[in-house]
Amino acid sequence: MSKTVATRGHSGKRNNATRPQLSRAEVVATALRIIDIEGFHALTMRALARKLDVFPTAVYWHAGTKSELLALISEEVLQEIQVPETDECDWKEWILLLGLRSRDVLGRHPRFAAYFVTNIQVSLGSLRLADTVLGILSRAGFQGEDLADAYNVLFGSIFGWTGGELAEGLQDEAVNADKKELERLLAEADTTELLNIRENWSVLANRAYMMRWTSGSTQPMDSSFKLMLRTLIDGVASKLTG
Repeated sequence: MSKTVATRGHSGKRNNATRPQLSRAEVVATALRIIDIEGFHALTMRALARKLDVFPTAVYWHAGTKSELLALISEEVLQEIQVPETDECDWKEWILLLGLRSRDVLGRHPRFAAYFVTNIQVSLGSLRLADTVLGILSRAGFQGEDLADAYNVLFGSIFGWTGGELAEGLQDEAVNADKKELERLLAEADTTELLNIRENWSVLANRAYMMRWTSGSTQPMDSSFKLMLRTLIDGVASKLTG
């Protein structure tokens, strides 16, 4: 349950009579909106307090430190993932569905995705998701170290890929500069170099790692993600029959 405290707006007057009582859910939702709209580095406790029209102490009271707030935001993002029912399909399709749905959710919060996938997530929500995935894999026949390996390969690939794909996009000027730099390097490189890139440039340009100038949030790698995950699922499945 959220703690309740009297808050003051920046006018210095008590604002309890003019606004609903501040809640932890409101603090978390507002913090996530700041990240979505302005970027991860725009989120400070003071900026969040200004957005909520309260003193920073009220934010700390409800959400704790910034690290604790980020953990709450991660929990909120996890809750948006529609985890498949355990009896919805076979384990291979279940993992694929989880991957697609997780990527869709992080795609709605691309500016938070990099933090989410590069920081250890310790929360009840993350443990529940991990437990469900382990249950699916265990019932499929994975045991012991094979279970741990299968979990790490599949779970890690879903979130690791998505974090890289959704790497923060640049401003228009920088995007154009990166595109021009790639084209310049191709044009000026020795004609005996980069032959594979030149030959396949029409399908690689802005669609392949190391050859992109925009984020996956605007230029998604849908077919590549599905191929990657299906290939890994099939590879992990071979452990059951190998």
